Amino acid sequence: MFAPHTFLGTIYAQLGWYKRSATEFQLALDIFPDAAMPYENLESTQQAEGQYDQAEALMQRAQQKKFQDPLLHVSFYELALLRSDTAALQREREWMAQNEDDPFVVGTQTRNDLFAGNLSRAHQRTQHAVNMMRESNVNEAAANMLLTEATAEALCGETSQARETIAAVTRLADSKTIKSNVARVMALNGQGREAQQIMDRLVRENPSDTLLNAIDAPLVLAASQLRNHQADQALRTLDIVKPYEFGTYANLLPSYLRATAHLQLLRATEAATEFKAVLDHHGVAPMATQWEMSQLGLARSYALQGDIAKAKTAYSDFLDLWKDADPDIPALKQAKSEYAKLQ
Repeated sequence: MFAPHTFLGTIYAQLGWYKRSATEFQLALDIFPDAAMPYENLESTQQAEGQYDQAEALMQRAQQKKFQDPLLHVSFYELALLRSDTAALQREREWMAQNEDDPFVVGTQTRNDLFAGNLSRAHQRTQHAVNMMRESNVNEAAANMLLTEATAEALCGETSQARETIAAVTRLADSKTIKSNVARVMALNGQGREAQQIMDRLVRENPSDTLLNAIDAPLVLAASQLRNHQADQALRTLDIVKPYEFGTYANLLPSYLRATAHLQLLRATEAATEFKAVLDHHGVAPMATQWEMSQLGLARSYALQGDIAKAKTAYSDFLDLWKDADPDIPALKQAKSEYAKLQ
């Protein structure tokens, strides 16, 4: 009973059907109240739906069980980030600093570094975690960690480094999921032709795969179209993803790409609406780079509207998020230049 409920709950969350997901995860929790995983799964669904108070209450119940599970601390950390709970954030950072022998703990630290714009430290931590995972023969998990880094690099304008990271992914694993995610990152990084070749092959081999055909394929095509300044075509392509755009599988990319398309077309109001949609669904992907890039995109949308006061505030919020970021990141340098012009 436990595995089917977990499987169904995961699929529903990937599609963005969070009420159904929560029902399945709750059933799993009812069956196994002394296992950590049902708490983690149900909390992630509540978090994605923006139900932070319910997630906090659930985590307090889990804490009373005294589980020895690093992934619970990942849940604690993400929820503290979403709730701006500085005391809880510090407590979890201290716990992670004392448990750096676990690759998943290092992975969370890496995502936190990426979220802060500290790509150089994130790269070092990723390499450390990947080495630990390879020693344990969990290459798929190692590849996913590298994909997280590559996505951040692509979105931040670190094109050459993203290419290197993508190449490292392909040497580690070649499952269908890894290949589809590699295609996503390639498209974001301007490697559209290679990305489309991978995706065309996957679609031919898996014609009934909903996640692949209704989410991955249009995201890859739309990202490629945007890099070719075909914003109108990208918007039409992204219509396919709308039923699933706030699911965990889409990872906030549909709204982000749609907002970027509107910016290309100088439609400031529409762009702002889509960037706000990403920001409003922070719980779907609490440490995703596309969330921060949407903060920057919102600033650009306000500037395009001519609302200088709002633009200054939005730029300031982004720069505050990245106050400790690597100074030579292209996205940061551009943001600082744009902000200076408003002064």
